[in-house]
Amino acid sequence: MAKVELKKPVVDEITANITDAQSVVLVNYCGLTVEQDTRLRKELRENGVIYKVYKNTMMNFAFKDTDCESLIQHLEGPNAIAISKTDATAPARILAKFAKDAKALEIKAGIVEGTYYDAAGMEQN
Repeated sequence: MAKVELKKPVVDEITANITDAQSVVLVNYCGLTVEQDTRLRKELRENGVIYKVYKNTMMNFAFKDTDCESLIQHLEGPNAIAISKTDATAPARILAKFAKDAKALEIKAGIVEGTYYDAAGMEQN
C-alpha cells in the first residue's frame, strides 16, 4: 500500500474532528509525566473534549483551507490537539488550569468560534 493511502485516513479523521468544532487548541505536551498526561486526558474526556497527538504533517494537510489554517505556523516540535464541538471554552479552560500545576504544558495557539488566538490571546480567553 502506498504511503498516501495510509495517511489519508488520519488526515480525514483530523478533518472530521475540526469540522464544525467550537474550538481547537494546539499544545506542546513535552515534559509531562505519564501520570500528569493520564490525568489531563481523563479530565478532557469527561468534558467531551477530543485530545490526540498527531504528526505535524498530518495536521498540516488537515488544517489547509479550514478555519484552522492559521495554526499551521505553530506546527513545530511535539504537538497535541484538543478539540471541542460543543463547548467553545472547555479545551482552553481545562488546559490553562492544568498548565498552572504542570508547567511543562504549553498552550501554543487556538481557534475559538472561528477566531485565531496566539498563546497570549488564549490565556485571556
